[in-house]
Amino acid sequence: DRYLKPYVIPDPDVVCMDRSQDDECLILASDGLWEVLSEKDVCEVVRKCLRGKQRRQEMLMNSKGQESAASAAAALLTKLALARGSTDN
Repeated sequence: DRYLKPYVIPDPDVVCMDRSQDDECLILASDGLWEVLSEKDVCEVVRKCLRGKQRRQEMLMNSKGQESAASAAAALLTKLALARGSTDN
């Protein structure tokens, strides 16, 4: 791990916020996502994934291996971040 010390900081950036009934979801991501995608873009992608899956009768992870809406959103956000040049973890 010594070779990572110049790049990985031991103190995370933490923000405490109150959740409300109006919150649609909680998005946890590294700076690799936030440096290449805006909050607005990320929220739009997640909303579309969640609504799209709901319209298809909320296909949740089950024994048939169907992908959850959250997994689909995470995979799509990862692809978008990489396509926009993110080289972060």
